[in-house]
Amino acid sequence: MAEESSAFYQFLTGLSKDPSARHAFQDDPVGAMDRAGLTDGQKVALLSQDEETITNELGGDASVFRIRVIVTLIVEF
Repeated sequence: MAEESSAFYQFLTGLSKDPSARHAFQDDPVGAMDRAGLTDGQKVALLSQDEETITNELGGDASVFRIRVIVTLIVEF
């Protein structure tokens, strides 16, 4: 997984594990993504709530399957 994709993956998994991070994201999605240093493409992907776009930003890695559950939890903001 490329470094940028890894950072995005870490951001998403952090949201699934840390309620305060999840609440911060729900309160201010763009601010939370900015603080995490996500790329513009990653921000657009997550805000799009489109699984395929998010998967592409994650590099199409096999671990993306696990992300589906996380994305389902957080994109309902």
